[in-house]
Amino acid sequence: MKWTNKKIIQLKELWKKGTIAEEIAEVLGTSKGAVIGKANRLHCASRKFKRLPHVIKEHWGYVKTPRVSRKQVLERLLSEMEPENPTPLESLTPNQCKFPLGKEEDRVEFFCGRERWVGPRKFGPNYCKYHVHVAAKLEDPRKAIRP
Repeated sequence: MKWTNKKIIQLKELWKKGTIAEEIAEVLGTSKGAVIGKANRLHCASRKFKRLPHVIKEHWGYVKTPRVSRKQVLERLLSEMEPENPTPLESLTPNQCKFPLGKEEDRVEFFCGRERWVGPRKFGPNYCKYHVHVAAKLEDPRKAIRP
């Protein structure tokens, strides 16, 4: 493709507005790679970190959200759930969480008792959603906790 002065001016204007290369290519009747290459040769501003959020949202349908910490995930889970219902082992029903309460060195007398969570995790059949994440963390401390 031959780059005319008119196409170069149009490329610079669209690039400056924040239009994505794919759309510029459609307007100019060329490929996305040709547009990016020409923009680089013209020393147009790099848009790696200067993309406009509205352009990202229009094209990909989302805007990147900030990451939340492990503590925030667990606090959010706790706020959404009913309170613990300390229950002795003999009184537990099959639909209750069987996570032991208390410290590790103490004798286990009571279990969580919340409604158990049936989910895709390893501990899902026995624990509530909160304790599934706690158990996964106890198993591998380096593992990230995600809801």
